[in-house]
Amino acid sequence: WSWDVCMEFPRDGSLLTTMEHSLRYTEAHQEYRQLFEARAEQYLQYFGLELDNFLQMAVDYLSGAVDDDVFEGLVASESYSTFFIYMCSVRRRREWAERTMCSAMDEIDWSELMR
Repeated sequence: WSWDVCMEFPRDGSLLTTMEHSLRYTEAHQEYRQLFEARAEQYLQYFGLELDNFLQMAVDYLSGAVDDDVFEGLVASESYSTFFIYMCSVRRRREWAERTMCSAMDEIDWSELMR
């Protein structure tokens, strides 16, 4: 989902405080949050864990402690500003991947590209 929607966002996350944000960015954040929460709920149910306050506890724990794409995605589900910066970085990654990996190949190996 992020790989497709990121192209609607600018490349530069530092624009967060200097540009006017379109309604589409807010709608994208809501969609992302719904997708993330649905996946988290499935995971918690599978392992028999309680959903109450899961996201907020995780955000509190992970906010400054961990540098990982998975945790960045988790925090982005709760905070619009983190989401905006996250989507800008996904766009830069996608553009880099398309420039460096896709331009020289006739067929794209998505599993290699999305690792």
